[in-house]
Amino acid sequence: MSNWLFALVVLAFGVFLALLVDRMKRSGGPPLVRKERRKWLYFWFLGRFPTAEEIREEEREEEERR
Repeated sequence: MSNWLFALVVLAFGVFLALLVDRMKRSGGPPLVRKERRKWLYFWFLGRFPTAEEIREEEREEEERR
């Protein structure tokens, strides 16, 4: 029975974490702040962070938009 209890606790924690992250993605603030937060949450959950080259490329694209 303790295995079922452990599985239930892990499942509950997973659901809580998913709801928390979803709420963080939608929380208020300027659109650029929300976009940046969403991007880093995505990278964190994938376990892959952008390389320096990807960051420079993104900054270059932002400069071109201005």
